[in-house]
Amino acid sequence: MAIIYTNQSSGYARKNNKKMKNISVNQLAQYKEDLRLHNKHMKQRGLHSLLMTLDDYIKYRFGKLKVKTKSVPLKSDSVPHIRETLNYPSLSNSTNLGGGTIDHKTQMERIEVSKQYSIVPAYNKGPYMVVSKEDLKTAGRKVWVN
Repeated sequence: MAIIYTNQSSGYARKNNKKMKNISVNQLAQYKEDLRLHNKHMKQRGLHSLLMTLDDYIKYRFGKLKVKTKSVPLKSDSVPHIRETLNYPSLSNSTNLGGGTIDHKTQMERIEVSKQYSIVPAYNKGPYMVVSKEDLKTAGRKVWVN
């Protein structure tokens, strides 16, 4: 038969629980001021159900009173959005959807023009840029010739 130890059986919770000792006059004055600020803050937020008395506030500070809050559902008066337009397909390269294609002659011209340029990183850790083949050694930098 096994023995199972839990926090309650070992006395852990009882030993480490804050004890409500006799409160000094200075502590009581501090709790009163803290209670006033707490109640003021709750009134400003519109949470009148969370206002406390001095006894409840002292128990709350020592962890003896748990405040239960209620969740409020969001009110939505608006109607769900329904798309009024037709569903438009994405642009495609096929001619049957109206996107159009590039004919072979235009495509070959573009390839010939792109052969005159190269894409290289400019300078030290800079972005990539398109540089002509003649300026490939300087990578687009301005070089002063004396």
